[in-house]
Amino acid sequence: MKNKLFYYVGAALLIGSTCTFTSCVNGVDDEYLDQVITGGGDSNNEEEEEIPELSGEYYEGGDLELKMFYNGDELTGKKVIVSADETNETATITFTGTELQLEAAISQAIPGYGGLVSGLGLDFTSFSPVPGVKEITFPNVKLYKREATYFFEGEDANPAYLMSFKGTIEDGVMEVSIKHELTNDKLAGTWKLAPKDERPAANAAALFSPLWCDWDSRMITSLGTIQAGFLTLDLNVPFNGVFSILGGSTSALVMNMLLGKAISTQTIVTNMLQSITAKRDGCMFATYSYSGDLSKPEWSSKMNCNILRYYYNPEVAEKNVEVVVAEDFSNGKEIREVRTAKATPILLEANPSFLMDMILGMLAPATRGISTRNEDPEATKELGRQLFKVLVPILQKGIPCDVVLEKTETGQDELMLNIDGVVMRELLSKLMAVLNDDLVKPVIVEALSGLGDFGPNIELLLSTMPDALKYHHLNKETGKPEGECGEVKLGLKFVRGN
Repeated sequence: MKNKLFYYVGAALLIGSTCTFTSCVNGVDDEYLDQVITGGGDSNNEEEEEIPELSGEYYEGGDLELKMFYNGDELTGKKVIVSADETNETATITFTGTELQLEAAISQAIPGYGGLVSGLGLDFTSFSPVPGVKEITFPNVKLYKREATYFFEGEDANPAYLMSFKGTIEDGVMEVSIKHELTNDKLAGTWKLAPKDERPAANAAALFSPLWCDWDSRMITSLGTIQAGFLTLDLNVPFNGVFSILGGSTSALVMNMLLGKAISTQTIVTNMLQSITAKRDGCMFATYSYSGDLSKPEWSSKMNCNILRYYYNPEVAEKNVEVVVAEDFSNGKEIREVRTAKATPILLEANPSFLMDMILGMLAPATRGISTRNEDPEATKELGRQLFKVLVPILQKGIPCDVVLEKTETGQDELMLNIDGVVMRELLSKLMAVLNDDLVKPVIVEALSGLGDFGPNIELLLSTMPDALKYHHLNKETGKPEGECGEVKLGLKFVRGN
């Protein structure tokens, strides 16, 4: 009985003290505690925050918008893919490029030739923010939240480059700043166009400056006969000889017939391009003139990283090339002296939008006359397809170029830059096949009529170039072509600027 009494008294005291404690804690009533414990109540309640969706593809014009800056300059044509975890604490972030839909665009640009590029693989993903790299993936990137904004950063130390990035994501918009630098600074700097050098016609075209050409074939490419004032030029020579007429000491006479102005090819080049600057980050821009008057340049340097970037060819570190020392193609002579030099292969990457506009801009007017003709276009389509097959790797990987960097006798750095000689030969071979096609040629001839008396000379040159791109020389005994055309190089010479 005594034990039961103690039990009831103890229970009563416990209940009473609990009620007293819960009804007044520092003057706060039980309604407040009910809100804290149960989560009920009004606006004073701290509700659980909703986690926003960060995963997706960010690019210009997309549902998730991207603003990218590359070493301080805005960079377009790129994409960032984010795959965040459920709590937005970490994410896998992939930097890549946007897709280029060239097949549909080209088909629209050439009415009646819709199947010309179908299935050629012209649709591809452009490069990531790093030139020459299709995509770079960073796993387990930490995400830091401040109010409504998520922050992230990372870096990649690659043997070929150094890259770091910092970015934010808020309300479906990503802003990311990228710092990038190539480890190879061999090409970095400003290169001024080399001084003008117009040699007599008997010298090698490769020795001209700043524009030079080296076509390793002895096959005849004919411009026929040109009457320049009291001078008669008989141009049935290898292409290096033709180039010496168009780019050498007689160039001003020829240009006077073409343009109505006695200005040489080399002068035109020096009045259109002053210098190029190759930055350590891979961007390349030019100081150029497009004033409309070839004799009065108006210099501008408004190019940015969205136009052209370069990177070192990962497949070929360095290679030996031939540099012409002397050549004489006059009076039937076949004298050619060369030396070996080291060339650094690079690739030039064009911005996707710039590339698309350039291709379509060239195709539309060039094919307008062809598409309106009634002839069967199937053979011409096939020629066009063969040309685009050569272009595919260039579009996807970049324009392959060789850089020969040497010191002159005075100790000055000199640079020779040209498109890869094998690639140039293949491109010209396919292009000449198209231009000499039965369906295309009448359109070309019609276009050349605007050159007046000089039109037939260009028509003759186009008709003799295919053999010069295929063979190396004529057999003296049989008179038949034999051997394979060597490399075809067209390039510019520069000297290092201040």
